[in-house]
Amino acid sequence: MRAVDTPVLLDLLRQRPAARKLMRELGSEEVGITELNLFELHLLAESQGRAGLEKRRSALGRLRGRVTVLPIDEPTVENASRGGTAELKLSWTSRLILASLETHGCSEWHTTRDVAPPSKLGRVRVVEYREDRTKRR
Repeated sequence: MRAVDTPVLLDLLRQRPAARKLMRELGSEEVGITELNLFELHLLAESQGRAGLEKRRSALGRLRGRVTVLPIDEPTVENASRGGTAELKLSWTSRLILASLETHGCSEWHTTRDVAPPSKLGRVRVVEYREDRTKRR
């Protein structure tokens, strides 16, 4: 399973070429997101006013049907809390997302975040996503 972060999902909802290309490249492979990503999408959809709200909710429902939502559960929290203080440079959101991805079997995370996984979470390869291109780190 490979995962995508919220900016990729937003680009996909906006039908941007780079996101559509990435999804084609992933093909039939299972695509994961975390509960945190899903929360961010719902929060953004609800915060943009009543005009177009049903359309945004409908688009989220279609997207939700195409991805696997990974939990922020007890094993994820335990995994995220491992590591020394030197590795706490990551934001807590990045740390939770990476831990959820690793805990639930993702091999790769497409994100705009400038992160390198801590050694305890190093089994998830981070792939930098940009609207105009995607390159591996």
